[in-house]
Amino acid sequence: MNYPNILVLTDQPLKNDRRVLNVKTLFVGKCSFLVLSKQRSFLSNLLAYILFPFFLLLSIRILFRIKDIVKKESILTHALFDGLKGLIVYCSRVINFYLMNKDQLRSCSLIYANDQLCGLIALINYKLNNVPYFYDCHEVVPFRARKVGLLRMGIEALFEKYIIKYAEKVYLVNRKINYLYSDLYLNKKYLIRNNNFYKKNIFIKKTFLKKAILYIGATPNGRHIKKLINKYKNSDIEILLAISDKCDFSIYKEYSNIHYLDFKNYEKELMRNYQDYMIYMWMSFDVNIYSYRLSLPNKFFQALAFGFPIIVSKNTYLEEIVNKYNIGMISNSNTLECWKKDKYLFLHKNVLNLLDKIMDSKSIL
Repeated sequence: MNYPNILVLTDQPLKNDRRVLNVKTLFVGKCSFLVLSKQRSFLSNLLAYILFPFFLLLSIRILFRIKDIVKKESILTHALFDGLKGLIVYCSRVINFYLMNKDQLRSCSLIYANDQLCGLIALINYKLNNVPYFYDCHEVVPFRARKVGLLRMGIEALFEKYIIKYAEKVYLVNRKINYLYSDLYLNKKYLIRNNNFYKKNIFIKKTFLKKAILYIGATPNGRHIKKLINKYKNSDIEILLAISDKCDFSIYKEYSNIHYLDFKNYEKELMRNYQDYMIYMWMSFDVNIYSYRLSLPNKFFQALAFGFPIIVSKNTYLEEIVNKYNIGMISNSNTLECWKKDKYLFLHKNVLNLLDKIMDSKSIL
C-alpha cells in the first residue's frame, strides 16, 4: 500500500498496543501517530456542557421510539442516563480532538483508525476534507462491558454503521466477528488480520521447574482476575500480574505466590526471572458480556508470540480455538494433567505450530 503520508489514530499509548505497532508493516511510506488521550481538556468539558441540552432532547426522542422494547421505568431511566452520557463524552472528545489536530488530519493522505472513537474522527475528517481512512475494528464495540444501556448500544452500533460504510477498508480480527458484522452491516467487504504480532519472542528453557499463570493488561469487570487469584492464591502455582491500570490488589499482599510485574517492562522481567517456568496465559472472561465471547484479545497474540498455552472460558471463540488447535485448557476443567511436563511441552509445541501457520497466512482464525 503506497501512501505518502499515513496518520495512525489510536486511543492507546503505543507501548501498550502491539496491534498499533504492527500497523507499520501494512504500509509503504511515511507513518506518523496521534494518540487520543483519555484525559478530557477544558475545551472538551466546555463542549460537553454546551452539547448537553441537544443530546438530552435527542436521547428522549430515541427512547420514545423504543418505548415498546423498554417497558420498566428503572431500565428506561438507566438507558436514558447511559445513552446521554455516552453521546456527550463521545461527541465532546471527537470535536475537541479534531479542533486540536485539524491541520495534521487535513494534510495526511490516509488515516488508519484503530477502534471506534478514532474511526468517528476519521469519518468526520473524510466528510470535511475527503481524506480516505482504513478502520481497524478489533472487537465488537457496541457490546462491550460498559455499554450496558440499550440506547447507548444502539447509538454505538449506528456510529459503527457509518464508520464502516465510508471506510476504504475495514479490518476485523477473526472469522466469528466477520460473520456477525456481515449480518449487521451488509454494505462492506471485510479483511481479517491475525498477524497482530510485534515480534517473536520464544525464550522458554524447557526445564520447567516451577508453574505460573500470567495475566497482562487492564482489569475491568469481566476479566475474572479475582477469580484467578482466589483459585490459586494458596497453591504452588505462582500468579504473575502485569497490570496496565491502577486497580488495587493490596488485599492479596499476604500471599507469597502473587507477583506484580512492571507492565511496561514485563517482557524483560519474564526473560530475566521466569525462563524455567511452565507459564499459561490467563484469558478467562465473563461470557455474559457478548463481545468477550467473540474476541481474540491482544493478549492472545502475545501468548502465541511467547509460546505460552492459554486458559480460556467455556462458550467462547477462544474455547473453539483451544479445542481445534490443542493450545491450552478450559478454566473450569480439571487442570492437573496440564501441569505435567509432557503435556505442557505438547501444548507449547502446538502454540508454536499455530504461530507459524498464522505468520505464513496458512491459517485464518
